[in-house]
Amino acid sequence: MVQLSIKEFYAIAHGSCFFASGGGGSVVTALSLIKAMEKQYENPSVEMVSMAEALSDSDCIAASVAFMGAPDSINSDFPPQDIILAFKDLNERAKIKYNKPITYLIPVETGALNIAAAYMVAIEMNNQNKQKSDWPIIKVIDADGAGRSVPTLTLLTFSTNKVFCNPSVLSKAYLSKERNSSVKTSSKSNQSITPISLSVENSEASVIEEIARDIMSTSNIFDQYAGLGIWIMDNENLKKADPVEGGISKSLALGNKLRSTSSVYEDLEINGQVILFEGTLVNVEESTAGGFDLGNAKFVNDYGELFNIYLENENIIAWKNSEETPMIMAPDSICYIAHNFLQPENCPEKIRVFSNSKNDWTAFRDSGVKISVIGLPADCKLKTREMDNVFTQLREKFGYPGKYRPINHLCEKNG
Repeated sequence: MVQLSIKEFYAIAHGSCFFASGGGGSVVTALSLIKAMEKQYENPSVEMVSMAEALSDSDCIAASVAFMGAPDSINSDFPPQDIILAFKDLNERAKIKYNKPITYLIPVETGALNIAAAYMVAIEMNNQNKQKSDWPIIKVIDADGAGRSVPTLTLLTFSTNKVFCNPSVLSKAYLSKERNSSVKTSSKSNQSITPISLSVENSEASVIEEIARDIMSTSNIFDQYAGLGIWIMDNENLKKADPVEGGISKSLALGNKLRSTSSVYEDLEINGQVILFEGTLVNVEESTAGGFDLGNAKFVNDYGELFNIYLENENIIAWKNSEETPMIMAPDSICYIAHNFLQPENCPEKIRVFSNSKNDWTAFRDSGVKISVIGLPADCKLKTREMDNVFTQLREKFGYPGKYRPINHLCEKNG
């Protein structure tokens, strides 16, 4: 067990943003949420446990909460009411399903916002209920469904290992001018929060995904994102989920280095890293539809070569204009690190990593700061036959109908 506090939360945001392959939500938003939490609570902290520790607890009931939808639509208000509402609803359903409350939260993925979602809900709920003698302390598990960020629930080990996600909850703290809500908002306006929570009763992640994306993209209330509560799991189902372990601790270790050194790669010690391209960011062209940010990130080097990364929230596949074959493709990760620190607007500290959220990359566009695009091999749990089927469909959206080729194979081929 490890106690995580403010210093660790800041570092985890930086590290997990890097490992998220361009997705996982805005690191600027995550850092802003941490800053707001720091102002609200004195020394906020949470206990982090390993999978082994969680599974050894006979009373273990684990679940996931997440920010779901287009990253550019997610705000930085604390506490994050959307995911808190989702947790509260899901917790009541856990009591019905297992006759026990949720005692562990496990991130759905490695990413700045969705790791933050887990520990922020744990901290908020533990603080709200600290006077209740029967309230169990909620802990966070150092594991997640991918070891990186992914655009859909179907690309998580929870899904491919057939862990039922019934029930799931989609929630929104809808701002209205009505003042009859019991949920308070920190806004100085006359708006108040009307809690909206929808239960989705289906066992398949693909169906939950389809329903949730449809609601988020067509409802003016949900407006492209929501809080998601999903995958209530006892010990047996948590073991069956077989998540990728160590995402939080890995992000913490890298984040500490990213915040304290100007070294680009030499001191980062990232296993399997491959430098794909070095140049400046020209632009990230994207549009928001169906709860996704879709588009491509374009880089140029000193020789005029272009490097294009095609994305669906996360980076999926990338080509250099001088090559006929891709340089890298999902499930392998395509990550960014700048050679200098910049401080985006509304960001509480300087950063060298960024996501595909406009909140993050705008500061680096046309800044002249050199950026290394780094490839990382996927965890073996993302290379199963079931995973490959889903990733193949994803890559086909961007004009690549071929088979998955690991990063080491592609780099050798492209010389």
